[in-house]
Parts: sequence; structure tokens; C-alpha cells
Amino acid sequence: KPFQFLAFCFEWSAYLREGNSFFSRLPVQMDGSNNGLQHFSALMLDTVGAKLTNLAPSDAPQDVYQAVADKVLLSVQKEADSGSQIARGWLKWGITRKLVKRPIMILPYGGTIAAMRTYLSDMIVEGMASGKEYPWEKRTSFVTGWKESGYLAKQINNAIGEVMRCANAVMEWIRGAAKLFAQNQLPLTWETPSGFRVLQNYLRVTPRRIQTMLDGAHVSMRYIDETDEVMTRRAVQGSSPNYIHSLDAAHLTHTVLSACEQGVDDLMVIHDCFGVHAANAGNLSRILRKEFIEIHLPHRLQNLKLQLERYGPELPDVPERGTFDINLVNQSEYLFS
Repeated sequence: KPFQFLAFCFEWSAYLREGNSFFSRLPVQMDGSNNGLQHFSALMLDTVGAKLTNLAPSDAPQDVYQAVADKVLLSVQKEADSGSQIARGWLKWGITRKLVKRPIMILPYGGTIAAMRTYLSDMIVEGMASGKEYPWEKRTSFVTGWKESGYLAKQINNAIGEVMRCANAVMEWIRGAAKLFAQNQLPLTWETPSGFRVLQNYLRVTPRRIQTMLDGAHVSMRYIDETDEVMTRRAVQGSSPNYIHSLDAAHLTHTVLSACEQGVDDLMVIHDCFGVHAANAGNLSRILRKEFIEIHLPHRLQNLKLQLERYGPELPDVPERGTFDINLVNQSEYLFS
């Protein structure tokens, strides 16, 4: 990005002037390659997912967004050939990596088809505002592409299911566990790899309104009254993203503690983005991989099942894992880059 590059130019210029006495203050950032899907692939030791999310070593960075975009394009092309006007319109608009990226990014964190539809509709509106031609029939003067967005959201969701089957398997199992617990009026509770105790307890609420006086005027105030009843829908929807977020948080915690033990105590962290000074970039790179492996060496899903069953009903068997060797993460150049 222009200003980041400009900041680098100032740093490089100062280094050329001062030589090895120069102290760099510019953070070097490393981002996880679709971190949520990386955790799903690691949980299932899925060889396909591991390759697409850069857990496996490769000569070039892999791109799960492009893989999904290619699947969507094939599917939409078939429907366009069969006469679908909506499909033909999307081919004219362009099915690109950028178009599918946001819907894929939200998947591990509870993203629904409705949320995907909203993002796609926003992209259509933004595209038209910048002069892009609307390739479908305009039914009203105020165009949102809502119908067209709903069509493509389903196509993207189906393509993700084909490309990242491991993610669907994990999400379905966790959601099934959450539903069973909710039906028994029980919260979900588990311990993360960092030892943090998570309690997911979405309770049904009842809105109430009271009339009162404030400074001589009648005021109507609304407040929420919690019940003791677990809200099944929210418990199910939140279960998978909350579990993946807890793994994210544990990896961040382990990475920061390990870095501090090795004398790296100037860090910038935002979710799955880490930054250190250039002199410590090599150390951070090694630590990120080491701690990711440590988190996923145990059978995390089986551990989750045993933890949940301490407090609730017996659960179905967890999905069968694949054959990916998690230790190969040490050799993956593009896991965080």
C-alpha cells in the first residue's frame, strides 16, 4: 500500500545513511492465510484443505479464494448455457477472486448465506456507483441486485462446501453438539489450549417497558430481562465461530508468551496479524509455526467432545480425520506471510 511503502522508503534511506547503527522502528507484519479455514484444516488433518490454506509446504502461495471462484465460475457457466439470465448477468459482471473473498472470509466465524448475500449486494451497489454497467433487468429505479446476490450467495456456499469439505464437517458436528446441549437447557463450556475456560450461554430474553418520570416528564424505558432458558438458535449459530475464535486466541496467547521468553517483547497483534521489528521477523516466523503445531498436535475435536460430555449428554463421534502431518507446518513458507 502506498503509505506503507513510503514508510519503508524512509527506513531504507535512513539505513543507507547510518549503516548498522540504524535502529528500525517499522513493524514487519505477518498475516495468517485465511486463519479460520487453517484451523478447520488442522482440526481434520485434511490434505486438501491443508494445501489450499498453506499449512502444507509449497513453492508458491496457495489461494483458497481463487479455488472457490473457479468452482463458482464453472457452475454459473453451466447454468448460463442452460438459459439462466441471472447466471449470464454474473458472467458479464465478472466472477473474480475479489468478489468471493469476503463471503469466504466470514464462513469460519458464523457467516450465513444471508450475510454473503448482503456483501454481494453491497458490491453491486458500489460497482454501479463507480460506473459499472448493471447486466440484469432493472425492475425498479432503485437497484440493489438483491435477487441476483441471493443466487450467487448459494453458488458460493455450494462451492465452499466442495472445496473445503473439512470445514463443513467440523461445523456440522459442533453445531449438532450445541443443539443437543440447548435442547437439554445446558450451556457449552470448554477449555482452550491456553487454559482459558470458555462458557457459551445464550439465554432467551424478554423485552420489557416501564413508564417513569424523569425531570418532571413521562419517560418510557425499554430493558431486557434474561430468562433461564437457553436460546437454541443463537447457541447453534455461535458454537462453531466461538470455538474457532478460542483457538485463534490461544494461538495468539502462546505466540506472545513464547516470543517474550525469547526476548521479543515489542509486538503488535490484531487477531491473526502479528508485527515485530525487522530484526525479530525470523524469530516470530518460527514461533508462529511452532505454536500452531503445538495447538493441533492433540486431537482437538476429540478433546472437545470429552470436555463437553463432562457437563452434558453423550455426543456423536467426531468426524474422521485425514492423513496430513501437522509437523509439515514447520516447512510451510506461506502459513503466515
